[in-house]
Amino acid sequence: MVARIIDISRNGLTVRHFGEKLPLHAPLELDIVLPGGEDFLTELPGFTIWDAEIDSEARGYYPTRQCGIEFRNLTGAQKSYMKSLICHYTRSDKSEEKADSH
Repeated sequence: MVARIIDISRNGLTVRHFGEKLPLHAPLELDIVLPGGEDFLTELPGFTIWDAEIDSEARGYYPTRQCGIEFRNLTGAQKSYMKSLICHYTRSDKSEEKADSH
């Protein structure tokens, strides 16, 4: 399945995808690919905790779906990379406060 990340944290992520509903609580492995085709994180273990249709109009054959995936048993290296990814692509509250004060 190819999906777009909607939200990500150290504990899991929300993705948008087209196709069939993913089985709940079934183990899966994820690869996160950054724009430009770079593999950043591979073989992240997790499981689907929810999956819902979010668009009542089917685009082509498959409806738009969104699902929540919880990470499970990440290695130390995967946790470290995840932390770096989140820090690189998000702004902290402190940087927002500094920007607001100027």
